[in-house]
Formats: sequence, structure tokens, C-alpha cells
Amino acid sequence: MNRMPFSNAEAHLKAVDNKLALVIDEVGTCKLNSTDRNRFDVLASSIIGQQLSIKAAHTIKKRVADLVGLGNVLEPGKTLSLKVQRDKLDTHKIPRNK
Repeated sequence: MNRMPFSNAEAHLKAVDNKLALVIDEVGTCKLNSTDRNRFDVLASSIIGQQLSIKAAHTIKKRVADLVGLGNVLEPGKTLSLKVQRDKLDTHKIPRNK
């Protein structure tokens, strides 16, 4: 796990925004750890998982991945290049709002 991206971001934010600098100083450094996970896949999983149980979110993501033929990881280039028809999404019970 790598903290470097967050420390760079903190330094930048503190340099460009005095009010945010005070907040960062008061709250402390970011405790999150970056990972090597595909950021698009993380974003897509987050959108799918909003207000759903974990099991339902995993099921929907698997249906999308199976439908577009990408395995377990969604990637923006491959996902955007596919022309998935609305009826296919309906057939696979993928909610329209996701």
C-alpha cells in the first residue's frame, strides 16, 4: 500500500486553499491507503453498490461483466466501446438506474 499519492494531494491542497489547510492540519493526514485496484472498476462497483446489499451489488456487477465479456474487472475503454442494447440489460435484470 502506498501513502505517497495522498501526501502529495494534501500538500497541494494546503498550498492552494488556506481554509482547507487549516482543516487538514486540525484533522490530520489522510488515513486511507491506495491500492493497485483498477480505479474505474472501483468506481463502477461503488455506483452499482449504492443502496444495495453487498450480495445484490456483486450479482449485478457480475451480470454486467458477463454481458460485456470482461471477466471480473470493468475497464472504461472496453466498457465504453461496447454497444450493449437496453433489452440485453433488461433481460439480465440490470437495473436501469445503475
